[in-house]
Amino acid sequence: MCNKLIHLTLILVLGLILAGPANAADLVGFWTFDGDALDSSGLGNDGTLAGDPDFVGGWLGQAVFLDGDDYVTMDGVADDVLSNNVSMSAWVKTTDAGDWFSINDAGGGNVALFAIDSQRAAMYDGAYEGHSTTIVTDDQWHMLSYVRRGNTGYIYVDGVLENTHDPGFSLSADNRWSIGQE
Repeated sequence: MCNKLIHLTLILVLGLILAGPANAADLVGFWTFDGDALDSSGLGNDGTLAGDPDFVGGWLGQAVFLDGDDYVTMDGVADDVLSNNVSMSAWVKTTDAGDWFSINDAGGGNVALFAIDSQRAAMYDGAYEGHSTTIVTDDQWHMLSYVRRGNTGYIYVDGVLENTHDPGFSLSADNRWSIGQE
């Protein structure tokens, strides 16, 4: 059973946001999981809970506890993502590996998965790539971030750039977005 305690202050932003405040016009979604899966950005890209996830104490506020058969879909963001440049961040606390954030095509095939592989944050893009140096399955809270800008993907743990990879995925308006579904 794969237990994932995720405080998904998941922030999904178009373009590269590394320094300074995000441009509100580029924000696609902001899910705090404080008792629900509503999009706190005001854009209406609310998540849908599946299974029986619990809300528990998180890094700040609450977190959603996904026990292996629970997940959250946020498919509404797909038509707001207008390029392959994307940034996403989440507070994650886990002791297990797995593909915790997924983007799938309309037929269910993998487009890209932000994952924990071999105890480290990585991007699945046909294979697990760009593994972080920090072990993130230590039952401690870690801010995991992925940024794609052009032909480079950046993996950050706790605000520190830990690795890069050459992304080959292409995003489209019919993609399905979810947390804990893989």
